[in-house]
Amino acid sequence: MLLSEDTLGDYLCARTDLFDPSQPITVKRLETGDDRYIDGYLNYLYSVKQGERSFVVKHAREDIPIDLGLGPLDTRRNYIEYNSYRLREGITPQWVPHAYLADADNHFFVTEDLAPMRTLRFELCKGKQFPLMGRQVGQFLAKNHYATSAFCLPGRDLDTLDGFFFNQQMHSIITDLILSPELGMTPADPYEAAIQQTIETMFADEAIRSEWQGLIAAFLEKKQCLIHGDFHTSNAFISRSDLKVIDMEYTSFGPFGYDLGYFLANILSQWAAFTIRGSNPSMCEYLLRMLTDVYQEYFAGLSGLIGRRCRPHMLTEVLQDSLGYLALAGISRIAHHGEFPDYDYLGDPELSFLAKTLSLLVCKTLLTKRHTITHPAQVIRLLQLVRDGFVAEIHER
Repeated sequence: MLLSEDTLGDYLCARTDLFDPSQPITVKRLETGDDRYIDGYLNYLYSVKQGERSFVVKHAREDIPIDLGLGPLDTRRNYIEYNSYRLREGITPQWVPHAYLADADNHFFVTEDLAPMRTLRFELCKGKQFPLMGRQVGQFLAKNHYATSAFCLPGRDLDTLDGFFFNQQMHSIITDLILSPELGMTPADPYEAAIQQTIETMFADEAIRSEWQGLIAAFLEKKQCLIHGDFHTSNAFISRSDLKVIDMEYTSFGPFGYDLGYFLANILSQWAAFTIRGSNPSMCEYLLRMLTDVYQEYFAGLSGLIGRRCRPHMLTEVLQDSLGYLALAGISRIAHHGEFPDYDYLGDPELSFLAKTLSLLVCKTLLTKRHTITHPAQVIRLLQLVRDGFVAEIHER
């Protein structure tokens, strides 16, 4: 059944006990570009209100408006996502919206509305700072990764989770689309054409291609914990002191370092954009501090939970993996040449070009040097060195 603004209210009244059938219900479809929700190509989102109570309904769509080369999408991913919410709510209830119910047959579920919280990405674009955010993200990931890993669960439970959450289509979207840059393009915009040439030159390097292929292979082979799979700054809702993580339809098993790197790729793009703005140095410092806080809290939390079984080489491997996935995500997002608020907020094509170029340079450096990095402080120093050289070169022109 394909639900709509006209039918959803009656359906929820008839099939759930969340609403009073005698009272009016307001249903509004949330469209792409809304400041609070970014409705993707894969789902419909609805705000459902009755009196003072407010909910969000996520309804999986099969006939998506773009060609991903995968055919119709399996709508069962919606029920898998609902169960990811429930699982993580049992681990870190303070950082996950409450999931009320799911209708597996009609592929939708109902969660709490997160108003008046805001999307982290857009608040960062506006230069707003959240001192607790980095530590909260690190703790959220550490606790969820540990609780769904072999350090916490017996093998049979891991196999059961893997079998339930694995979705080949969503895995393919990550490896073949999200983490794979488009090569051979010729953008009409001269700045984007220059960016594309930089990416093409990068991938002409055999060492870069080898690193890239190795990280994709590791993503498929390292079933270390249950990862979020799409944890970026548009999927983090925040207030001054609170965090809620949403959009879990890519949940599957993967490397410890994947969620870390994928999230921090957005922190890097924000940092590059604010570096080029040049008008808010405290924001650049804050973003580097957030990166440090995420790593410190994650490693402290994970090692504390694992205890004596945690070996230093394991944490080093996670750090190096995360830097690889940070680089892959950072490069691929730029290579897709689509809307990218982190850079678009600059409001000037030349400034956006410079910020993207800085990001690409940092990502390339991290990709090629990650195996020499053993501590987050080295990451910060490397970013600063690349930035200083890039800014000096700009000033010399």
